[in-house]
Amino acid sequence: MKHTPGPWVVSDARSTKVDLINTIKGDAVGEVVFIDVRNPADALLVAASPELLTALRRLSFAAMARDNVMGDQCALFAAQAELRDANKQAMQAISKATGGAA
Repeated sequence: MKHTPGPWVVSDARSTKVDLINTIKGDAVGEVVFIDVRNPADALLVAASPELLTALRRLSFAAMARDNVMGDQCALFAAQAELRDANKQAMQAISKATGGAA
């Protein structure tokens, strides 16, 4: 199963419509699909879905990498840096999904 890649946006904070914009190259838009949900909070969550999925995948990979460094200090530092960056990406996605609320 393949989903429409992000970015997905909510054009208005009170809107219940999510715009799934599938960019082909650069600024060229290949397809715009609209999803209508029941309330604005759901729209924010749906719009953040691609970023949330990417952040979860990245956090999962970084956590596994951290646990499998086999005593290599450089690999541990790299895994820790990846975890910090992945966590930052996750926090940004959470902020998007919650409209800036923590």
